[in-house]
Amino acid sequence: DASSPSASALLSGVLAAQRELSILERQASGNRRWLALREELQRLRDEDARQRERIIMLRREHADAVQAAKWEVEDLARRASEAIRSSALAGPAGLPPSSAGEPPDAIPSATASNDGGGGIVPAEVGSE
Repeated sequence: DASSPSASALLSGVLAAQRELSILERQASGNRRWLALREELQRLRDEDARQRERIIMLRREHADAVQAAKWEVEDLARRASEAIRSSALAGPAGLPPSSAGEPPDAIPSATASNDGGGGIVPAEVGSE
């Protein structure tokens, strides 16, 4: 049969082509994976650059906020110091600055009144 060797050769050629195609597909698949990995690497490098810029911006914002807080604390400390100094110059609380150092007028005693203002009131004799 003359057709048998050519069929066998044809089958052998088809099988060799399939093997070659399989090898090429694996290489292409590997190339696609490498391409995907390269693309992912580039994406990560771009993201890294954006994050570094963000870090710089956040550090600047933080430094500005710290400086503003420092100025605010210094201002509050200065104002508190001024308030303490001016109250010390004014004299005792409730007295105008001109009367500082003068004896206060006689203040009525709460215990001398019977108006329920917290003073001690003697009990009436015979009432129980």
